[in-house]
Amino acid sequence: MRKIIFVIMALMLCTFAVSARWSPGLEIDQNENITFDDGFITGAGGIEFNGTAPTSTTGVLYSDGSTLLYGGQSIGRTAGAYDCRIYKAGSNTVSVDMNGTVINSSATADDVLDYAVANYNHIYIHAGNYTGISLNLSGVHPIIEGAGKDETILYNHVNTTPIIDIRNTGYETGPTLKSLQIKSNDVATGVAVGYVAMTKLMDDVKISHCYLGLWVASTSFLNDYYSVDISNCFYGLRMNSTSLVTTQRFFGGQVRSSTRYGVWLTNAAVGNLFTGTCIEYNGDDTFPNVYIHCTNGSYLTQNNVFSNCWFEDDTFIIGINGASEWVSPRGNVIQNCHFVAMDADVVCYKLMAGRRNIFTGNYLDSSGNDGKLETSATHAVANVFVNNIDDGSGVDWALTDGGSSTISTPNFW
Repeated sequence: MRKIIFVIMALMLCTFAVSARWSPGLEIDQNENITFDDGFITGAGGIEFNGTAPTSTTGVLYSDGSTLLYGGQSIGRTAGAYDCRIYKAGSNTVSVDMNGTVINSSATADDVLDYAVANYNHIYIHAGNYTGISLNLSGVHPIIEGAGKDETILYNHVNTTPIIDIRNTGYETGPTLKSLQIKSNDVATGVAVGYVAMTKLMDDVKISHCYLGLWVASTSFLNDYYSVDISNCFYGLRMNSTSLVTTQRFFGGQVRSSTRYGVWLTNAAVGNLFTGTCIEYNGDDTFPNVYIHCTNGSYLTQNNVFSNCWFEDDTFIIGINGASEWVSPRGNVIQNCHFVAMDADVVCYKLMAGRRNIFTGNYLDSSGNDGKLETSATHAVANVFVNNIDDGSGVDWALTDGGSSTISTPNFW
């Protein structure tokens, strides 16, 4: 009997070994699936994720939106493109390094961002609304990149200080802001710039609902801004340093729906360029959408150029003003731009005080409304109006000088 039992046990062990050796592993029939943590493996379609990053990403394969990542690193991108990533995890903001190791996790997003910008070179901020941000970028030069200007939002609704402060104490290159939005509730300054030189400062950035959207506050030169959208701010863009602010170059982008001035150039704003920029609608017949202005003879606002821009409003588009004929803006150029007068008696361009400013090659698209060009006989001298055309619909540039029917004789039409 014992021998029979032993033989039976031996046969069972052999059978088990053979089946274990030849087991095909995990099999899923077509159109069947195994679920796990909201994602699932499908027999026909591969592996699908739920699109939400886990709390801890160390050693984990997961998706964040449509991006596949392992340990914080995007799979398929060039290694090392970002050395720090920041994302929302519940009520916390989390930062991880390029290996997916957690650097910081805090309920205070500003603390996480402060540490990242001081210690890393290329920071990617995933989609989300990051609140309470007051980020000082003085003396640091990272690239700060978001998931898109309507996806990654840096927000502050309490402080009146800048949300992004790039005011250095001496000349330095600056950081680069890319594909994100800076937002307030009409209280904070969006971005403040000072002593920044030779930097691509912004690329595809939106600044919205700030008291002052973009403020170039002290000496800066040779900085570039690409596709910057400034909207719904009290002041859109202001350059007002008593030290030189020059060669700030804006390519494309738009400034729209400002309460007071869309673009305000004053004091020593010299040689700045706007090309292909859309500037439209503040809806106030007292305050022009673009205001070029100076009252101190030591700080003349001059040689700024608006080229191939789109201006649209139903009240007052561009105003140039100063204290007198000599203490006033000079040599500013509005050229090859498209003016859309959306109502009757829109003041397209008004020279209250200024010398040698040029208005040339501009096109009036008026929808049946005249576009008004005005000068002051007292303080507007030697300005040039030449080669401007209308849309041929029976309306014209309306030339007036303090209520008279012609541009004053010290100026040239």
